[in-house]
Amino acid sequence: MAEMPHTAAALAAGRLTEWRATILVRETAYLDRADRALVDQRLCADPATLAGLGDRAVEAEAKAVAYELDPHAVIDRNAAAR
Repeated sequence: MAEMPHTAAALAAGRLTEWRATILVRETAYLDRADRALVDQRLCADPATLAGLGDRAVEAEAKAVAYELDPHAVIDRNAAAR
């Protein structure tokens, strides 16, 4: 999780469960390093961002930010999954 330091810090501090950290890593694995870092910063730098969200909402937020940053990568990932 060196590429996602805010996620790692939230996990270590107990603000993020291991499963939710896994969701964030999974939903950003196909992005380039810079975009993955932006998702990490936008979702995990401020503890209030994900506070109160369930697993599906965390996943949806990660997907939304990933799409905003690199829609082509998301489309390619979805096409490959089919």
